[in-house]
Amino acid sequence: MEPAFLELGVRDQHLMAFGDTRSGKTTLLRGIVRSLLERFNPDELVLAVMDIRGDIVREIPEAYLGGHASTAAEARSLSAAIAAELQKRTVDPAAKLAGPRIVVIAHDYDILASGGTEPLKPLLPHLPSARDLRLHVLLTRPVAGSSRAMYDVAMQTLRDTGGSSLILSGERSEGQILPHVYAEQMVPGRGRFVRRGERPRIVQVANFGAVQNAA
Repeated sequence: MEPAFLELGVRDQHLMAFGDTRSGKTTLLRGIVRSLLERFNPDELVLAVMDIRGDIVREIPEAYLGGHASTAAEARSLSAAIAAELQKRTVDPAAKLAGPRIVVIAHDYDILASGGTEPLKPLLPHLPSARDLRLHVLLTRPVAGSSRAMYDVAMQTLRDTGGSSLILSGERSEGQILPHVYAEQMVPGRGRFVRRGERPRIVQVANFGAVQNAA
């Protein structure tokens, strides 16, 4: 037994979490958000939240919130706005050094991407340079349908550009989510953490309860 850490900007550039209902996806995001708020001030961090149910945006003080999308169309527009900022960083070295770290949270990505809206498409050209641009994407979706969803261009690109994965509880019959990695029924918050170049390891997400407001 030892601590397991998500190291954004060090060993992990992005995170994709797969889990069915009550597997711990929302709790996982709460914990990551609270950790980021403890480590960075509002000048150093911007959180852009695509959160249809509103579970995560309630955790975030206004000073840190760069935008909130509650529909698929709003998520696509939010991505476009972020892409415009990243383009400035690409062409202006001063802007690259001065701008805050940007963390995009796409909660329930299966709903956001329904209907072919491709909510993260504007960000795709910038994902290969995400480390230099200080961009991170945290994405969650159910295990159900994930074997097909891995053909989604955004999810493929996240995985190929330094994304780690957490496979929470789900049906093994869904098939391989990642090479040689299957979901299985687990207690809430428990799953397999998969980082490039390392063997999958079983981890347990701490239980971060909801707060009433983030003021």
